[in-house]
Amino acid sequence: MAGLIIHLGGHPAVAVLPSEALDPAPDHVPEEDWDPPESTLHVSGAYKSPRELTWVLGVTLLILMVATAFTGGCIRWDQSGYFDTVVGTTIAGWTPIIGPFLAKLWRGGDTITPLTLTRTFAFHVWIFPALLFAIATVHVALVVIQGQFGSWVNYEPDPPGTRPPDEDERAAMEKLKREVLNPDSRKVNIPSRVTWFFPYHLFKEGVVSMVVFFGVFLAAFFFPVPVEEPVDPTTITYAPTSMWFFLFEDQLFLLFPGAWMIPAGNVGVDTLMVILLYLLPFIDRSPGLRPFQRPMAIAFMLIVVFSLLVLAMLAASRVYNYGFINSPR
Repeated sequence: MAGLIIHLGGHPAVAVLPSEALDPAPDHVPEEDWDPPESTLHVSGAYKSPRELTWVLGVTLLILMVATAFTGGCIRWDQSGYFDTVVGTTIAGWTPIIGPFLAKLWRGGDTITPLTLTRTFAFHVWIFPALLFAIATVHVALVVIQGQFGSWVNYEPDPPGTRPPDEDERAAMEKLKREVLNPDSRKVNIPSRVTWFFPYHLFKEGVVSMVVFFGVFLAAFFFPVPVEEPVDPTTITYAPTSMWFFLFEDQLFLLFPGAWMIPAGNVGVDTLMVILLYLLPFIDRSPGLRPFQRPMAIAFMLIVVFSLLVLAMLAASRVYNYGFINSPR
């Protein structure tokens, strides 16, 4: 807690000009993206009752992870990081009702100063990780309490020639059946095969997490992101560009030109998508689990994914192929 207070109130020794020296309409916007695990849960229908809260917490985790990634790019505090911070605080200020408060909270005032860097660092290493840990703990606890849904294929009969369940699997199945029959239990699904959460499932999750962690570590070590020029808000030669995972937002600027349409289009579209993600378990109340039994939900996902890919490819073609970039990111 003391470290958090120091991070929020300290001033790094970095000389930066105020944000008034900048163009108030930078050319890229951060946006919540949809990662593959959330899409997989969407296809499988794992958001259905009684797992609505589990889904809502999962969407919140996704947003926090994107926010953590974005602030990580900002704290580099080179030209790219500085202009990303300008864009981030500008978009925060466009948020309905609480926008001015969020922008001032992030900047530490009305302009971008060294205190903005300190607060961005505090968000990145203290606030967002603490929220991620707390929400992930509740998320995993709900998975244990309600049971993991898996996929609709886990509820199909075993095909001929499948290995018979071993002793542990039979014991886990008997325990699950008793819990489903218990009116006080939150478990309602009985897959064709089950196993213990601890140690088997937890061990698999741990192995995958370690593989991903070391993969990211090795990628960062052998392919580091280049640090650009020192911060110069008065530059007329530097062209800010989007982080690669926000390229689709960059393209949205062409679809919503104009001073009022930029915040209305980008923030409005983003907010609508997030709201629909949160409300999905309460909108799709059909009992079917197979994808073809949920055409509206699957169509929504396909439209969103297709739109993101097309917008990202159009932006990449425009930005990277025509030289509107200083160094690839």
